[in-house]
Amino acid sequence: SGMSKSGVAGKAVPDFVCAVEVQGKPHTRSSTRACSGTQEPTWDYQVDLLDYTVGDSLELTLLDQDCWREELVVGRASLTNTDFLPNGFDGQVALQDLPLGAEGVLDVTIEPLAFTMA
Repeated sequence: SGMSKSGVAGKAVPDFVCAVEVQGKPHTRSSTRACSGTQEPTWDYQVDLLDYTVGDSLELTLLDQDCWREELVVGRASLTNTDFLPNGFDGQVALQDLPLGAEGVLDVTIEPLAFTMA
């Protein structure tokens, strides 16, 4: 992933965290560890979303986590099921709702488990 400009929430270098969940199913949320000291964090994070149903969208949220474990939403992205089913997805997803003047993308790879289309 990458963010232009320095600082989020007044900090010189944010502690970025990326969360993913099935849209409308907050119990599926899974977050990476905080990645500190860089505007180009790399997580190499893998998660199995077990309560996914064909037709659901995925929501990705970039957060800045402070030392008190509070999280500030920095940007969001989403992928609809047609973006990654049936063959998966490997590419960049533009972040939306970023602070004024900021731009960013998330590099995302999705490998669907075996499924059957209804």
